[in-house]
Amino acid sequence: MQDKLESAYQARLVKRLESLFNGCVIMKNDPNYRQGFPDLLILFNDSWATLEVKAAENAPFQPNQEWWVDRLRRMS
Repeated sequence: MQDKLESAYQARLVKRLESLFNGCVIMKNDPNYRQGFPDLLILFNDSWATLEVKAAENAPFQPNQEWWVDRLRRMS
């Protein structure tokens, strides 16, 4: 059930981001490729961001999620 909630929330979020950042490119990352890598990559003009999507504030973190967020933060 949590996966369906997160999937629906993520779809709405992508549409909202596309309307806010006209012309952005949003890529959904494969959770099986790099375990813990953030769910979305957003490219907009000369900027980028990654987002980890959680349907609920108390949703559990997966192993390595905080590590990836920290590594990507240091790269930007």
